[in-house]
Amino acid sequence: MNEWVFLSEMLGTATLILVGNGTVSNVLYKKTVGSKGGLIAIALGWGLAVMLGVIIAQQIGNIHNSGFAELNPAVTIAMVIAGKHGSGITAFVYFFGAIGSQIIGAIIGQSFVTIIYWNASKDEEAKIIRSAHTTTSIVPNKPLNNIFTEFIGTSLLVIVVLTVFVVGSDHTHMNGLNGYIGAAIVGLTVTTIGLSFGVTSWAINPVRDLVPRIMYYFTPFKNKTTAEWKYAAIPVFAPLAAGVIFGGLSNLF
Repeated sequence: MNEWVFLSEMLGTATLILVGNGTVSNVLYKKTVGSKGGLIAIALGWGLAVMLGVIIAQQIGNIHNSGFAELNPAVTIAMVIAGKHGSGITAFVYFFGAIGSQIIGAIIGQSFVTIIYWNASKDEEAKIIRSAHTTTSIVPNKPLNNIFTEFIGTSLLVIVVLTVFVVGSDHTHMNGLNGYIGAAIVGLTVTTIGLSFGVTSWAINPVRDLVPRIMYYFTPFKNKTTAEWKYAAIPVFAPLAAGVIFGGLSNLF
């Protein structure tokens, strides 16, 4: 894994979290211009966050011929299993290097969101502040339902990514205008998932949920509640399972 893969994944993921959780904070917090913007605003914001993150990471990758714009461990593991990052130790190094880059990017992005909305968060309810960071379920104590929802949502995302960037297409051709179209398709897919799956907050990305959750836990907000660690494993392992399964299935095409 070279430094350009690290940079592209880091900056792309930072953009994803900055715009995505920035949108959530803008909608959930009362002292903002976007207060009470609702589900459509959040779903659209996350779709645009993914699109912008993919465009940034992809263009850095294309310039330096360094890899894909994944920004999501579920997508990364799907690509590795699909054989798009070599095999053996090469794939192993890429996988953990990419995820490390995504984690650092998520820390950067969430740090900027926290700074931007720090004053707005001071008088907010503790659960609202947590919700501006992490995902949760509106169906408590139904882990199988939540796991299934996260799995299906992530499966849709991974299938679209593999279809656009891998199956039947040489990734090196996904540059220029085609690359932007691919990024827009993936972004619209995330918006569609957000509008379709309302049982959970649809993380569909382990780093998107876990890193801001950890940062929420350690940030000294005026009003704090539990980070809801009992739920935290679901948006990590359900998306990864989807990536493993559909990354393997892509080898059939």
